[in-house]
Amino acid sequence: MGLIYANLEPNLRILKISALWVGSPAWFIFGLILVAFTLINCTNNGISKITDKQTNQKSADDAIILSDSPMTKTDGPFQISDVATNRTHITATPGVSEKMIPNKDSFENYVQKGLGFFTEKSYTQSVDMFTKAIELNSSSGVVFFHRGNAYLYLRQYEKAIFDFDLALQFDPKVSLIYNGRGRSYSGKGDHKSAIDDFNSAIELDPSDPVPFYNRGSSYQLLGRREKAIMDFSRVIDLDPAFIYAYYNRGWAYKELGKQDLAALDFDMSCKLGGLMC
Repeated sequence: MGLIYANLEPNLRILKISALWVGSPAWFIFGLILVAFTLINCTNNGISKITDKQTNQKSADDAIILSDSPMTKTDGPFQISDVATNRTHITATPGVSEKMIPNKDSFENYVQKGLGFFTEKSYTQSVDMFTKAIELNSSSGVVFFHRGNAYLYLRQYEKAIFDFDLALQFDPKVSLIYNGRGRSYSGKGDHKSAIDDFNSAIELDPSDPVPFYNRGSSYQLLGRREKAIMDFSRVIDLDPAFIYAYYNRGWAYKELGKQDLAALDFDMSCKLGGLMC
């Protein structure tokens, strides 16, 4: 039985740095330098200052692991590794991993290449670039966060947790970090620790549906279906288009023998995204 978890290609809601989409090459180079400068000078609120939430629906990259293929699973709720969605992701200019800024061995260049490789789903290369950046400047919590996300997509959960721990030392009040670490704990099967982190993420940003979704998924995997239903319902209140909340809530109702309610949720997940059709 599997649940869909929502955080990082990361919706989930995985931290997002938006590329500057401008026509002039000069402005493009300026944009890259500006983003890199922001990374270097981030304070304890650094991650939140360079975090950009999508306008079409609230989500957190550090909640849903992404894939471009549509979901066809019909045998149970989804787990974190099953999710296919574009709810949130790190954005960068296509091909940025192949581009160079003037000093190819600079901190800024390694960060930009790391983001580019992550966008291209080349997670091992992304880790390598963020590691080189950290070797040059180990005082940036943002870079530890990004490397943690890359490790998360590589299913190297212990390494991801280690990096999220370090990121939290720099930015202890950023919900996305707790959400990412919670996803890592859930990947290990440690749902109690995952729930603790999702609780922290919710406390810091109660308007974000993704930590509620992830916590509900952990509750369901622990067999606490009533609590799972409460969280999935909260997700739907915050984001009525959150397909997987209907889908997983439908399975929770089904496992409780509430077939009519399950059917309603499966019908909605079908209408919204082709699940359980």
